[in-house]
Amino acid sequence: MLRKQFPGITGSCCDNCHRLAFVVINSLAITAAIYAIDSRQAIAQSLPPQIITADTNTPNANTPNTNTQIEAVANHLEGIMSTTAQAENDPNFVGVQMTTCRISITEPEPDSIYLYQEQALTASLNEPYRQRFLQITLGENNRIHSRTFKPENTSELTGLCHQPERTLTDIALGEQSCIISLRPAAIGGFVGSTPTEGCTANGRGATSITYFVVLHGRGMDTWDRGFDAAGNQVWGAQDTPYQYRRSR
Repeated sequence: MLRKQFPGITGSCCDNCHRLAFVVINSLAITAAIYAIDSRQAIAQSLPPQIITADTNTPNANTPNTNTQIEAVANHLEGIMSTTAQAENDPNFVGVQMTTCRISITEPEPDSIYLYQEQALTASLNEPYRQRFLQITLGENNRIHSRTFKPENTSELTGLCHQPERTLTDIALGEQSCIISLRPAAIGGFVGSTPTEGCTANGRGATSITYFVVLHGRGMDTWDRGFDAAGNQVWGAQDTPYQYRRSR
């Protein structure tokens, strides 16, 4: 089944509209039982972004300044989260751990926080299948951008979050591979997605990837989907998101 795939954080045509509609319609069906938290928060997190997000383009909108939002997004992502609980209750999902930590860059761009992130099956944490750098920074229209960079020498980076020294050059980040645009949710947290066309991919039969992300108090929910050149979904979440829950 499509859902039993390795999920991702790190990033389409008229078919894209159908995909977005698919995400929106199915996200409405997520109930408080899925989130197992306050019902008002659960319902709000399941709504599409145009409903649950603050209007940051309105001059009188009561929203935090952008530096505060950049810090808040980084704080949501930092730490260790996993899909272990979801995998234990649904055989269509596998247990994945996502580890994220801050890094220092020798020549950072202004108003940016840099993160290193790796994902691995919980059964083989020393063999991450996805490693990337994230730059959390200001985007257009008061959005916060999470830019994904794909490093070349991933083997040298495994376990970086456990190292006391995490300073790299900007060259070590690699090439930018994706971008997710985020904005505040009305009751807290953030929601965001990739551009309509998705991000370029080359793996598991996919030529593009789309992400729809909800950052909330208990962790992160993501709808990660890979599409082939014909616009057909070949892997990723269907009606239920990957549910990452924070362990620390």
